[in-house]
Amino acid sequence: VVNVARWRELKVTADIERWMARYRESKKDIYHFGMSQPPWLLALAGRYKRLGGEWNCRGLGREFLNMKELDELKASLSLDKKHLGALGLRAAGSNARPFVAPCAAGAKLLHFNGAMKPWRKDKWDRKQRPPLCARPGVQGLAKTEASVIKSKFLHCD
Repeated sequence: VVNVARWRELKVTADIERWMARYRESKKDIYHFGMSQPPWLLALAGRYKRLGGEWNCRGLGREFLNMKELDELKASLSLDKKHLGALGLRAAGSNARPFVAPCAAGAKLLHFNGAMKPWRKDKWDRKQRPPLCARPGVQGLAKTEASVIKSKFLHCD
């Protein structure tokens, strides 16, 4: 979410372009972890207002949950093994799939970071399953019957 008038006033685009030029001209990498986000973050340099987590429900383009994320999912929604099975979660090596996004229940902005973007479905492997998004209002599900749990989520695509 950007205040365009303020962005222009602060000349943020020019600052981003300067960071990109510095990167191109440097002999060593001056930042890591992507090519688009670091110059933005460096250019903003604290000139932003923090928004709540509902403004960045991320992971919606991901296929897998790692074990830490799975534990957090179980704790945040009070899910047990039966609930996870009803949702269709299956082990996939040291991960589980599909990715589940409980943040979607109260999200103001959905962030499809990851390879499984809905507008690029033609690039998905046919074995890939779309991530699951919690429907609006979904909270603790401990007392929800496993047979009903699936109705509390929908495919993020």
